[in-house]
This record gives sequence, structure tokens and C-alpha cells, in this order.
Amino acid sequence: MADLLRVKVTADGWWDPDGQSWSPPEAWVGVLGAAAHDRRAALLSVAARARDLALAVVLIDAGPLPADIVLDQVAIMPPSARPRGLLLGDLWQEAAAARCTTLTGAAADLGLADAVRIDDDQGWQGHHLVAGAVEAFLAQIWTESAGPLPRTVILGDSATAVVAALTAAKRGATTVTLVVADALRHDELNTRLAAAVNWPPTVTWQVSDGSDLEAAAAGLWVRATARDLPDALWLPDAAGTDACVLIDLVGNTSTAPLGFAHPGATGVQVMAAGLAAAWYLGPPIPWDAIAAASSA
Repeated sequence: MADLLRVKVTADGWWDPDGQSWSPPEAWVGVLGAAAHDRRAALLSVAARARDLALAVVLIDAGPLPADIVLDQVAIMPPSARPRGLLLGDLWQEAAAARCTTLTGAAADLGLADAVRIDDDQGWQGHHLVAGAVEAFLAQIWTESAGPLPRTVILGDSATAVVAALTAAKRGATTVTLVVADALRHDELNTRLAAAVNWPPTVTWQVSDGSDLEAAAAGLWVRATARDLPDALWLPDAAGTDACVLIDLVGNTSTAPLGFAHPGATGVQVMAAGLAAAWYLGPPIPWDAIAAASSA
């Protein structure tokens, strides 16, 4: 991601890596939070350059500033300097959704926005790219003809994990288990899922520390943990007699337990990048350029 710009925002303004006052490019998209280290930012950059060489992708270091203050800093920028939009990591998505004038269905269901489009006339428009990408990816690997999703285990307690849980439920999973390392997160996850507008009432979901899970407990496993947590904490040693699939949403699962089908993270990354290109630039989506970047 050497071609991406990096800036720091403080309560006093915007600064380049040399500590000088930063002047934004004519057209740019900002990346805030964990998404700044995500491959999606690089894929978006490639997608953008395939259609609009003038669009820059800027990684924003906000330090300890609260999300509301940083979003205020973006909002008060003059129209000529304001970004075309923002990509947001987990910790920024709730504040961004609250700031938006309008939300797409996926963002409204979750009360989260991981992509914001900023328009002088339309205001702040929020979307959830990962939700769309996960849903599209699940539709590809688990077709309607295969029937509803089996019991699904989501590893992690991030916003991405909540997105995966809601998406699996929409796709027909009747039992969704979230494996959470921190017990303090249990109530927060309960509240988040209870607030999800389209959370199907027929779904049974539970929080587990993972110690009681076996391969036979689920057919679909989705990894949405922090990058530094090893899979061995929660994944079984091998699949049971039924088919098991492991989907990786964070990009650092290189192998899967014996007997698991493992599509990896590339498909979700490519899908999210394509949705980002469409969200900020409109069709057509440069799928070939995005796919090439994902395999580089």
C-alpha cells in the first residue's frame, strides 16, 4: 500500500507525515480505524485507479481522538477539500451511522456503517460493504439448492462478527453461535443483535467461550476474530462426519482443520472491493483489476 497517502488529524487540523499542514487532493476517500490496515483499502485504491486516476485513498491516523471529534473535523472541511467518502473500521462504524443522513438497508439493520459517501446535496450516505460482501459470498458457496445454512459458528466479537451472524440468519441458519473471548462482551452483543431490525425471531443464538464446541456442532464456521488471536483457541482439530466450511473474514487463516473446506478470505475481499468501487464510482466494476490486486 505504498501508493496510499497517510495523514494525521488532530483537534488543531490535518498534518502530513513531515508535520506540515496537509492540503487534501482534489478527490479522495479517507480510511479510518482498523480498516486503515485492511487489504480492502488497497483493493479500493486499485479499483479507483482503474476508473479515476485522480481519486486518492488516504489513511487517516486519528490517534486518541474520539470518533465524534474526527467526524466533526471532516464535516467542517470546505466542500473543495472534503473527501468523497470514508471507509471505517469496527470502532468507528456506530458513530458514522449515527452521523449519516441516510442508510442503506444493510447499514440500517445493523446500526453500523463501514462506508460513507459524502455529497453536498445528499449529505452523508452510509452503507455496509462487508455485510453485502459476506451475503454475496455466502450465496456463492452455499446456493439455494443446497437448502438453508446449517448451524453456524462465528468466531469473534467484532462488528464484522455481528455482520456475519446477521447475514447467516438471513440466509436461513436456524442456530447461530458467537464465540467470544471476553465475557464482558456478552451483554453488548445481546444488545446489538436485539437491536438489529431484521434479526429473524426464529433464530436461536448463543454466546460461548468455545470450550464446548466440536466439529459436529456446526457446518459453517466464520472467522471474524482479531488478527492476533490464533485459530487453535476455538477451531476443532478436524471436521466430523458432516461437511464443514470455514470462511475467513480477516485475512490471516492460511490453513483450516483437517476435512474443512476453506475458501479463504480472498473472495470476500474481492467482493467488498467491488462493492466499494460501485459505491464511490458507480458501474462498471473493474473486477479483473481487483482480482489481480488480491492475488498479488
